[in-house]
Amino acid sequence: MGRKMKNPPKIFTVNWFRTDENGKFIWPGFGENIRVLKWIIERVNNKVSGRETPIGIVPHLKDIETTGIEVQKEKLESILNVDIKEWKEELEDIKKFFESFGKRFPQQLWQEYEKLNRQAL
Repeated sequence: MGRKMKNPPKIFTVNWFRTDENGKFIWPGFGENIRVLKWIIERVNNKVSGRETPIGIVPHLKDIETTGIEVQKEKLESILNVDIKEWKEELEDIKKFFESFGKRFPQQLWQEYEKLNRQAL
């Protein structure tokens, strides 16, 4: 379907539930999610850039509005970090999910999975 679309939608993923070394959530809460949504809108409109990672583009910390929230810069940076070991584990779960659809699962998604798997190595 995406290849047939003139302007396919951009897809974003966010992990709001990363924790620090004490098991506390780093992101201050759902009430602050508009800050990331703002970056997404600005990214779609080519107003901000991002940092290329094996799983895609993530925001630069400077592009996330942090005025008024009390989170250490280092902790916010850790949210934007892409941990390859964690992603390898995630890829195993994704593979099991994809396999659950059997032969009716689109080959194009398997190709994207394989591409991500190679990039994560």
